[in-house]
Amino acid sequence: MIENIVEAVQVINCDGIVTLWNQQAEKLFDIKADDIIGKQLSDFFADDLLLEVVKTGQSYSFIPTELEDGSFAIRSAVPVFLPEGQMVGAVCTTQNISYYQKLMDELEKANSKVLTLRKAIANREEDHGGFYTINRKTRLVLEQAKKVAKTNATVLIQGESGTGKELMAHVLYENSDRADKPFIEVNCSAIPETLFESEMFGYESGAFTGAQKYGKVGKFELAQGGTIFLDEVGELPLDMQAKLLRVLQEKRFYRVGGTTSINCDVRVIAATNQELLGLVEAGKFRDDLFYRLNVVNLLIPPLRERQDDILGLTNRFLRELALAYNRDITGMDEEFIEILTNFYWPGNVRQLHNLLERIVILTDHKVMTRESIEEVGVLDLLLSSSDNDTVGREVASIITSTGENISTSLDEIVLQREREVIIKALEKCRNNKAQTAKMLGIPRSTLYYKLKTLDIIC
Repeated sequence: MIENIVEAVQVINCDGIVTLWNQQAEKLFDIKADDIIGKQLSDFFADDLLLEVVKTGQSYSFIPTELEDGSFAIRSAVPVFLPEGQMVGAVCTTQNISYYQKLMDELEKANSKVLTLRKAIANREEDHGGFYTINRKTRLVLEQAKKVAKTNATVLIQGESGTGKELMAHVLYENSDRADKPFIEVNCSAIPETLFESEMFGYESGAFTGAQKYGKVGKFELAQGGTIFLDEVGELPLDMQAKLLRVLQEKRFYRVGGTTSINCDVRVIAATNQELLGLVEAGKFRDDLFYRLNVVNLLIPPLRERQDDILGLTNRFLRELALAYNRDITGMDEEFIEILTNFYWPGNVRQLHNLLERIVILTDHKVMTRESIEEVGVLDLLLSSSDNDTVGREVASIITSTGENISTSLDEIVLQREREVIIKALEKCRNNKAQTAKMLGIPRSTLYYKLKTLDIIC
């Protein structure tokens, strides 16, 4: 039985005499069992772990040890007791980990190469700090972002959910003079109104019941000298907007419960998927805060207006997902990319990524095909929303009609198609909003927003 164990096993009695030395121990220590059994272990190893166990009665686990040949091993040793509690010796197992160490070294080298390749990819002309595009309209937005990045101007990034507003914020940050300073992200919709001041500006010790003993540093203080990214800024209630405006105007703030003002050297980037000007007109967003944030406005086009990006994005996502899930994916056929290109993508780039991730996880295809989409249950949805002939007929009827504004009518068609897709998804999911959002590849919050704005009752 002992000879079948993969580890080297060594046993000594309380006098330090070797009583067992298996074949693995012979190989690992290059000492034959006949040469060491019955002899003092100290004659071979002066300070061996087994001798320490016999001396102290203590156990040792996973002790790294360098062997005489320079290789490394992990050793564990425990004392051996009779039922009545008398110690009679000690046993040790030793496993050579040089093979695993070599694998780790090779893995580290491979990871280093991957990082180098990723950096090279990120530096390509069409990939800007993780924001991929070859689309002319979107490239103009990126060029504007890189120009304004070198300044301290406040920037408002607008775009539908999933278009890459956070990535655009990182483009601004990474191309700025503050790139070596903190970048603090704040999801404005996730902060309870009662905690807004303490989260954003911090608080002093004892400022309120439940406060931490030594106070707390707020988001603006954490971002000092760097950049703060206010995501979903359109979700802020009016009174919270007033507090934010005061900091932007005065460039200073007070911690909750504090009496000393703190200077605020922070570059502000805000983002929203809402039409802020519409909220201003509706009295739901302060006009003075809007104009303070809207010094430079970057509007990211939705994916349906960037069809020439879909092939490149799909290639990139499949490469990343193949690495993440250890999959061998060699490419995709023309029909696969045609279906993706013609889809409306209400959830934009995020929805595309989510769909591809689902396909990579749930299918075994090396080459992505129509069947890859069918196997994850969304082929009908993608095809029903990519019927270009139907859309073409609708557009043609508008163009040939008289007295209609073509651009307005096209917008109406887009909204109507989006409404149809969501209603069809709701029907398939029996009005289960969580499943519907998952099928569409969009966050649940986006689905609720679409249901409200498109007047869908379910």
